[in-house]
Amino acid sequence: MFSRRKVAMILISLSPIAMSACTPEQVKVYAAEVGAEITSEDATRISEFYSASVPEMIIDQFDGTGHKEKALSVAKCESGFNPKAKNPTSSASGVFQIIRSTWNAYAEAGESVWNPRDNIRVAYRIWLASGRSWRQWVCV
Repeated sequence: MFSRRKVAMILISLSPIAMSACTPEQVKVYAAEVGAEITSEDATRISEFYSASVPEMIIDQFDGTGHKEKALSVAKCESGFNPKAKNPTSSASGVFQIIRSTWNAYAEAGESVWNPRDNIRVAYRIWLASGRSWRQWVCV
């Protein structure tokens, strides 16, 4: 097993495009590049975590709400589905371009704005808390 910090380093260093079809062997190579040694079991877990594309993750999160298409539209406009997107003039970051103060209000301990699943989950919480409204986002 490896530290949470090493996992974060591995995940942040991986390109979203590469991760969409990343094998456990490739994860081990990426891990080595950032100075982390990981087991085959951990590499498999990381690979499986990223096996879904960002749009698929959004569809999964918003399934059954009647707002899948809108969620996809907002994320595509905000970041182009890029988990590493960063607004150069604000703290807005990640798939849904969530600003730091909003992230701090809605994120749970251990969640990362750069982790696409976490970013999507937090966007969902914001959307729910806003009365199922997209008013928190510029791209609506």
